[in-house]
Amino acid sequence: MRNPLEQELPQFNKYYDQLDKLAHLVEEKSKEINITAIRDYEQIWKKHILDSLMCSKIPLIELRLTDSKVLDLGTGGGFPGLPLAITHPNSKFVLLDSTRKKLDVVNEFAHFTEAKNVETKWGRSNELIKELGGTFDIVVARGVAFLPELIAICMPFIKKDGLLVFYKQIDDSEIEAGEIEAKKHDLVLKKKFGYELDGSSRMILVYATA
Repeated sequence: MRNPLEQELPQFNKYYDQLDKLAHLVEEKSKEINITAIRDYEQIWKKHILDSLMCSKIPLIELRLTDSKVLDLGTGGGFPGLPLAITHPNSKFVLLDSTRKKLDVVNEFAHFTEAKNVETKWGRSNELIKELGGTFDIVVARGVAFLPELIAICMPFIKKDGLLVFYKQIDDSEIEAGEIEAKKHDLVLKKKFGYELDGSSRMILVYATA
């Protein structure tokens, strides 16, 4: 397979070997444990790795990712956190999930891809607010929950000038419901970034404190 970064994100070509290692690790580990429904190497590249990195096409996000503390809430098999950590080594990433078995696998992936800026946290988000609340520059979440619920879950973790970054397959009604919740938390929708990936329409929503 040709380097998938060439067309979409050539600025990350220098991280190709690490990201390709991750794709192979996910492919192999998926034979042993149910970490993702996407188990084909090429599809892992497109639907996990490339998708995770698409937020870097948003200047507001990419500028902040040069040196930030980032929470990946509901990381699952390590997405979007691991690809972002590999391509942004000067930022620190905390990957949170309520399934310990998945985090054990994520720790393996981080080790073998030499992503040394990754820490994992096991538990439910509401149980970790006391420890982690208000400490992150960015909170990312990919396919975790309905937008209003997601905003409410993630909001306690960001700093006053923090950003919430959500990867969604979304419709207008969900965005409208999210707007109502966002106003409750004095948040503003700063960016709606739509893109096509392998024939599927995707969107990244970026919220910031007003």
